[in-house]
Amino acid sequence: MFRNCKLIGCVLFLLALVLVVTTCDTFGSGKYFTVSFNADGGEPAPEKQRIPKGGLIVEPEEMVRKDFNFGSWYRDAACTRLWDFARDVVTEDIILYAKWKPVTGVSSGGGSTGGGGTPAAPIAPVITTVSLSGGVLGAPYSQTLAATGTAPITWSITIGSLPAGLTLNATTGVISGTPSAIGMAAFTVEAKNAAGNDTKPLSIDVTAGPVAPTITTPPLPGGTVGTAYSETLAATGTGPITWNVISGSLPTGLTLNGTTGVISGTPTTAGTATFTVQAANSAGNDTRAFSIVIASATYAVTFYDNGGDYTPTTQTISPGGTATEPSVDPTKATFAFDGWYTDDVTFINYYDFSTIVTGNLALYARWVDDTIPGMKWIRRGKFMMGSPSTEIGHQANETLHEVTLTSGFYMGRNLVTQADYIAIQMFYSATPLNPSNFTTANSMPPAAGEADNMRPVEQVSWYDAIVYCNRLSMRESLSPAYIINGSTNPAAWPAVPTSSLDAIWDAVTIVSGSDGYRLPTEAQWEYACRAGTTTAFNNGNADWNNDASVGLVAWYLNNSDTLQSYGRGTHQVGLKTPNSWGLYDMHGNVFEWCWDWYVASPVGSNNPRGPDSGPHHVPRGGSWSHIAQYARSAYRGLSHTPLSRFDFVGFRVVRGL
Repeated sequence: MFRNCKLIGCVLFLLALVLVVTTCDTFGSGKYFTVSFNADGGEPAPEKQRIPKGGLIVEPEEMVRKDFNFGSWYRDAACTRLWDFARDVVTEDIILYAKWKPVTGVSSGGGSTGGGGTPAAPIAPVITTVSLSGGVLGAPYSQTLAATGTAPITWSITIGSLPAGLTLNATTGVISGTPSAIGMAAFTVEAKNAAGNDTKPLSIDVTAGPVAPTITTPPLPGGTVGTAYSETLAATGTGPITWNVISGSLPTGLTLNGTTGVISGTPTTAGTATFTVQAANSAGNDTRAFSIVIASATYAVTFYDNGGDYTPTTQTISPGGTATEPSVDPTKATFAFDGWYTDDVTFINYYDFSTIVTGNLALYARWVDDTIPGMKWIRRGKFMMGSPSTEIGHQANETLHEVTLTSGFYMGRNLVTQADYIAIQMFYSATPLNPSNFTTANSMPPAAGEADNMRPVEQVSWYDAIVYCNRLSMRESLSPAYIINGSTNPAAWPAVPTSSLDAIWDAVTIVSGSDGYRLPTEAQWEYACRAGTTTAFNNGNADWNNDASVGLVAWYLNNSDTLQSYGRGTHQVGLKTPNSWGLYDMHGNVFEWCWDWYVASPVGSNNPRGPDSGPHHVPRGGSWSHIAQYARSAYRGLSHTPLSRFDFVGFRVVRGL
């Protein structure tokens, strides 16, 4: 009996030990897993990594191994399942296997030639000829095909035929002869040696001989008095082509080079000069009329503040110069400044200060309503989206590229709170639901000094977020942004998907011209987050390891347990320092759903919205349960299906005018 009690006691002790280890390895809804690396003889062998559930593996530095080239890391020992460090996330303990490729021509005897070593293996040919020049009927023709690879290489035509009168030398690869027929001949050549072969489609266009010129120059740009001018006239046809002005005259100070067709010089007189040029060769000629407008030497750029409190000084611009955007924006009570426009009625033509000033210019301030509760107007503009490769924590899917947003938008100053979410639920349902994990009802009250229900709503899917947007729009009598199955009323939509992707829901589109609430695009989110900064964080911090600086703007893994009785979790919105545009919690607290489907390398320079479909949407901004690297302005390493409901993902809303 006593021995049985001792045995039971040992078992209970071991179970308690397992429970402690499991608890120490888990926080919030995340878990750490071990990633091991099988280097297969490579050096230096990578250290093991501890990665949170859903996190990305940090790609080890490249290894070396004598007589081998490193291929990549694979999920299986057979090296058939490549691991993508930019997209694949960790969901269990795993081992990655190194793949090695023998160096071509290296023998076990330590030499590639001579001394009894194994000769280098022959290399199959690769045709390097890109295209062939055209020929002229009755004129000798000669072009040599080229290929890399081990000699000897033999050449042949496998498909089609050469122009009549031409032949291919199988040994030298020279196509030569005298074309005897006009037209385009398309054919495929093959280069072959003992190691293999390569083929390439090519063509030769045989023409009748000299072709008369046709002038192709578009209208000529204007010039400015005192500024050097140079434009080259262009024409098709057989050279040499000579150029002349046959009527009218060039602006004073400019001349035409009869051989090159270059109009150049420094204009001395303002005005419009109209003239006709002729391009001629042995086969004929062509003529074209042109005009060049020469502008005066300086221009005045005048600003009108339209009721604001500050009118910038008029600027005088020299030829070829640009106006300087005023460093101080005017202000106006209950309005937000939206930039300078060239028209003061419709405000359609937003002025780009990188534009060369070509005449006197008037610029007008545009004002938009700034009284919408909880919303901040974000001016249109351009920025560099992504991060440079030198940024600490940079990821491969953060390709640096310029993006222009041609329309301004309102963005929520704060994340959508539990109170916000419950209020809309109450308006449309008798039993309002708070889906969040971090609630007093779940024995996780707000931190000391923080208000209940003012933490961000979480455990909402992407589908839940678009329902909220349309309901909020309807509540405020705005035109809803999203349409599903021909309706903008979520009451008419199918039930929110919870177990699998839904083609009907995934076909949701934005109603053109709607002014209702919606999720921001990735570009809108990052533009607003950065607020004009180019550093990793919008307070100027460049290093995610700098806890003191990150902690000023973000709740994240290293500080989210502050004043929390239960450990790490979300905090009341708006407690951290906002960015310079007045937006709070753009870094940390919870990730924020964006409209875009995920794509590894974002493209598009004007108002990008991501691909048309996909299995995952993009959350941005980092969270209470993740390291600060994930909270950088450019970070986009996580992507989730629109079904996903995590206690580290919420959202904020935007809307148009």
